[in-house]
Amino acid sequence: MKYFMRKFFDFARLKEQRLPNILVSILLFLYPLAGVSVRNWFSGFAVLIVLIGLYLIFQVFKNNNNLNLDRDEKYLIFSVSMLFISYLASGFANGWNDNQLDYFLGELNFLFFIPLYIAIRNIEKAPEYIIKGSIISGILFIIPYIYESDFSKYFLGSVEGIYSHLFTGPVAIIMAFIMLGVLKRFLVIKYWNIVIILSILNSFNFAIATRSGTAYSLAILMFLIMPLIVVRKMKSRILVYAGIMILLTVAFAFNEDVHDGVLRVTNSAEKFISIKDIASYDGNLGTAGERMAMWMASWTVFKDHILFGVGRGNYNHAVKKYFAQGLVNKVVILHSHPHNIYFETLSSKGLFGIAVFFVLMALILKKYYVAWKNNVVYSISGLLHITAILIVGLGISGPLIKNNFTSIFLVYTAVFYSYFNGQLKQKNTS
Repeated sequence: MKYFMRKFFDFARLKEQRLPNILVSILLFLYPLAGVSVRNWFSGFAVLIVLIGLYLIFQVFKNNNNLNLDRDEKYLIFSVSMLFISYLASGFANGWNDNQLDYFLGELNFLFFIPLYIAIRNIEKAPEYIIKGSIISGILFIIPYIYESDFSKYFLGSVEGIYSHLFTGPVAIIMAFIMLGVLKRFLVIKYWNIVIILSILNSFNFAIATRSGTAYSLAILMFLIMPLIVVRKMKSRILVYAGIMILLTVAFAFNEDVHDGVLRVTNSAEKFISIKDIASYDGNLGTAGERMAMWMASWTVFKDHILFGVGRGNYNHAVKKYFAQGLVNKVVILHSHPHNIYFETLSSKGLFGIAVFFVLMALILKKYYVAWKNNVVYSISGLLHITAILIVGLGISGPLIKNNFTSIFLVYTAVFYSYFNGQLKQKNTS
């Protein structure tokens, strides 16, 4: 056990750190563990890190020092903060109401990214701590899987975990790919190869059991993109793609959950495409069809509110007007948001909001790509994380409007970006 614990934490090194850094290091390790085990602790642990960051900022200004942020870090923090500004702009443009104010604390997360980043950037081994926590959290997925599928009287055919399956399924996939990104690094360490492979397999198994169409779609798309990031030689990529296609084919043919889930999504999409008049259609559109109908409704909203949108939280109110005019399908008025971060941003914040979002993503992807080109440690995991966020956003709005999902986006971004930025500065200096 002592050997195992020493592999997780360099206790001698931790003792040399200041107390705030020790606390943040421990919180980063516990972040994914608590997140998949205790409801709302993804956002709860992020709040604790934010409070430590605020203390550090206070100490800096108290001692008449500065934060020593470089240009790229300032651009990142400014761009994330602008997501909150775009929320304010859309609110003032449309007039404030209860719907928009309900999202205030969620949008405040983007402003709180400043102390979050300040706290995390001081942790030299931040990626190592949070990835090791992710590895153990992947193993912990076995608990809700066994309980809900075998022992719970509430089992209804899909595993939920401590949240909705719409959240836990995609999160399990995201964590699995983050771990895949470090598999090669940890394979050279004794015992880690067994632990990390078990964790990855268990995460995928849990995601399959959630029967989440978003999780299935995310997994398939990530498997298709992953070789471009993980494998650098073209011949090796071809072999990896061949293996992935065999794996996906076998999973589809022999796993009932995967088979039914994929067909549920594809059949629903095909049905939606075949319908000539979506607005007047009165039948069941299915999961994918409903989402596509909401995306079309969001575009309709955006065309009438191009610059600032209708304001966060006003999607449902806006589409009811178009439904009354016979322009959108009735299913869209049953949802509070369009289940897509791009259409959600377009309809709620307009061109201003979507421009801010794309600039932010461009800054992150540029830094991660440069780190990947320079073979910086953990750069593969970082690229897989942000790629997964961008893909999962096609099916859910969570990364921008749900506290726990927003927390995953911001915390992992702060961890990877600050680490890559520091490593690249060292390489340039040397």
